[in-house]
Amino acid sequence: MHSGKEISWVVFGQSVALLGGFITIKCLTRVLGPEGYGHLALGLSISGFINLFLYGPIGQSVLRYFSFSRENQNLPGYFQSLKKIHVSAFLIIFSLAVMVIVPVFYFVGLEWALLIGASAIYAVIAGINLSFQSLQNAARQRKIAALHQGVDVWLRLIFAIFLICLFENKGYFSLFGFAIGTMFTTLSQVYFLTKNKLIGTIWNKKALRKNKNQEIHKKMVFYILSFTYWAGFGVINNFGDRWILQFLYGPKEVGIYSGISQIANAPILFFIGIISQFITPIIFETAGTMTKAAQAKSSNRLLQQTIVISTIVLFGFTLIAYFAGKIIVQLLTTSIFSQYSAILWVIVLGLSIFNIAQLLTMKGLNSHRPEIYILPKGVQAFSFLILAYFLARRFSLMGVATASAISYLIYLAMVIRANKRLNEIP
Repeated sequence: MHSGKEISWVVFGQSVALLGGFITIKCLTRVLGPEGYGHLALGLSISGFINLFLYGPIGQSVLRYFSFSRENQNLPGYFQSLKKIHVSAFLIIFSLAVMVIVPVFYFVGLEWALLIGASAIYAVIAGINLSFQSLQNAARQRKIAALHQGVDVWLRLIFAIFLICLFENKGYFSLFGFAIGTMFTTLSQVYFLTKNKLIGTIWNKKALRKNKNQEIHKKMVFYILSFTYWAGFGVINNFGDRWILQFLYGPKEVGIYSGISQIANAPILFFIGIISQFITPIIFETAGTMTKAAQAKSSNRLLQQTIVISTIVLFGFTLIAYFAGKIIVQLLTTSIFSQYSAILWVIVLGLSIFNIAQLLTMKGLNSHRPEIYILPKGVQAFSFLILAYFLARRFSLMGVATASAISYLIYLAMVIRANKRLNEIP
């Protein structure tokens, strides 16, 4: 019964976010147009760059080590380490942003400087919010996590439209609106966190066991760095397509590809989001410290079941995109975007393959061995760059979509190979 309530809240949060995501695409593609939406997509790629290098890994660490620390009775040390990590992350981003924005302003122009500044601000706020969201999910506070996830998408849209109407029809004003919306979500997360019986009483409690505190800090930092090593590949994987199109064609093509790509990604994020918020914490909780054979066996069995179900669902999404792609794109964007609707199913197929591979990497994460996936990610990123550049020159948007799908298939094969080797380690 408890699990039924949990999954209901997770589905509710994902559903509200999905609807908000579709309406955001519809509104902003219409208001900004292909070129303006392209600038927004490039700005979001900068925020995504920061997320991949810093806040994404921090969120993964939050999720992984909550149960670990609770089992070791060291939640105060866990929270203390999390605070230190976020302070360090902010200082890094602030320093880099100043170093980049000043020369961009002088040599490129105010518009790009504002775009980079808005992207950095949004990245910091969204990153902090991600940690709170991961913490709520790790503690299995499904209702709070779901409500904030759903509200965040709508607040971002409301403030983006508000700033565009108040000032000017520019992509960076949309990003500033995104930042304001997520800031309100984050403040609400903090409020509910302090009210949580498990977390609120420990959040500001000083860790007394220095050795234990140092141990959990080292583990979290190492875990974060393992994901950070992947980040360079992730930037190419997630945003290389936008910048290749920008280099070869311009912001209009970036906007069209980004809009269709977001449509393709929305149902996949909806489904994978449910998996991540509901199943992933249970898998990590089942794995625990992975010091017992029963923990590993139970965790791996649950992971296998999750992958089978996910493969069936994602294949269904691909079929829908293939047969109804033009109708879907036309409904959610404008006639200019719908002219390129043929790429929708190819993008869905590629993203489906990628997310199945990502689920398979949980085997290594459970065993505290994320580094075994560095080579697969590197090969995927390199193959994508080569394929995307040459295929985009010949086939434009379809070339980029096809390059992504092929590189993700290579990635899946290499992850399977890495997991087999993991099984061979005594």
